[in-house]
Amino acid sequence: MSTKTDNATLAKIVDECFMLSTDGGLTPNQREMFGHIAEHLRGQLMILLSKTFDEGTPELVAANKQIKAVNAQIKKDAEDLANIADTLEQVSKLVSVVDGLLKIPLGFL
Repeated sequence: MSTKTDNATLAKIVDECFMLSTDGGLTPNQREMFGHIAEHLRGQLMILLSKTFDEGTPELVAANKQIKAVNAQIKKDAEDLANIADTLEQVSKLVSVVDGLLKIPLGFL
């Protein structure tokens, strides 16, 4: 019996890499690396869409296992970046509030 790679999950990874390649929370070098990886994986995905493998092929089993692991990690990291963005927004609001406090004239006892 033949089977395929986990192409749906691999497509999610490609999409997430493209998203990270434009994320302002990453360094320019990190964004560039994610862009290159996304382009490379997209090309590999296009080839894999037409390939089938014998079920139980060790390389296929290992690849599908790694696809799932990377997908879980990239999803977690993307959520962490979102949390960092939320924290940065809250800190920015705090700066505005503190700036406002500093505009209040000092009272003397």
